[in-house]
Amino acid sequence: MIEKYRTDRMLSVADYDYELPKELIAERPVERGKSRLLILNSKSGKIEDAWFSDLADILSYPVTVCRNVTAVVKTRIFANKKTGGAVEVFILNPYEKGTSFEALLNNAGGIKSGDVLVVEGEEKIRIKGRNDNIFQVETVEGDMNEFLDKHGHVPLPPYIGRDDEEKDKNDYQTVFAKKRGSAAAPTAGLHFTEDMLNRMKGKGASFADIVLHVGLGTFAPVKTEFIEQHKMHEEYFSAKPEECEKLNFAKKNKVPVLALGTTSLRVLETIYDYENKMFKSGEGKTDIFIYPPYKVKSADMMITNFHLPKSTLLMLVSAFAGKENIMNAYKHAIENRYRFFSYGDAMLIRS
Repeated sequence: MIEKYRTDRMLSVADYDYELPKELIAERPVERGKSRLLILNSKSGKIEDAWFSDLADILSYPVTVCRNVTAVVKTRIFANKKTGGAVEVFILNPYEKGTSFEALLNNAGGIKSGDVLVVEGEEKIRIKGRNDNIFQVETVEGDMNEFLDKHGHVPLPPYIGRDDEEKDKNDYQTVFAKKRGSAAAPTAGLHFTEDMLNRMKGKGASFADIVLHVGLGTFAPVKTEFIEQHKMHEEYFSAKPEECEKLNFAKKNKVPVLALGTTSLRVLETIYDYENKMFKSGEGKTDIFIYPPYKVKSADMMITNFHLPKSTLLMLVSAFAGKENIMNAYKHAIENRYRFFSYGDAMLIRS
């Protein structure tokens, strides 16, 4: 698949930079379903302003919506070293079974294998080992998921300048979340209410559910000068046969496929057999990296939030809609005071 978009020159990460006023970063969401919606036509470049609550009336039917039904786990842990220094622990693979997990540690200086971290006044987390900046940790209480439910915090992205609050447990979870395992939310899905989904279904929408457990690598900046030098993080995905049947039915009958978010699109491109023009079920890890001039053919439309400058997600939507179109849309969004990032407004890309 990577071969499809090799070029004769290296692609600069700096081409995907833009200036964003800090006040446009959404620290909290509006009421679910009440966000704004920018509509971008990927062929003409035309931009329209709308409201997300009108999405069911904006779409044409029939349509097959591919949505990521992963559920966010409270993977952020506030801890302390025995010396008293504060440490934040981020569990990277909460979907795994067992007692030992990979984690990122903030303020990890001096921490070594065998050390124990204090959580809520008691020794709770043991450091088992380290590989570069990834730590192996375990809880002295046994089951990690029970531990996270009890002691963990909602893993809000680092650009949200506050700690999580009780309300975030619901706000940072989609209404269709089913499968525990994400360290971050598939944020395009946060806009939907049950009523909106039912309205869409009543008008002729069908839903194909896949899973991609979002990792913290989603927010990792691209630090290389050229795009091709960046190594994409791996994320667990699953696409069941019955869901692929819905997608294949749509392809065969020329029903548009709408990818609900960048995570859904990454799975669709991972499981799409370009040669035979069909989706194949499966599960595993994907590190697919989508950027121009890659041509997406698994989906016809896409709903997405506004992404960070120089991020892999901004590159992905640029491949889907065209870089010039996306940059013009972002310029329009900034000028018209759209709200950005995870708790921000949404964009519908269609042709």
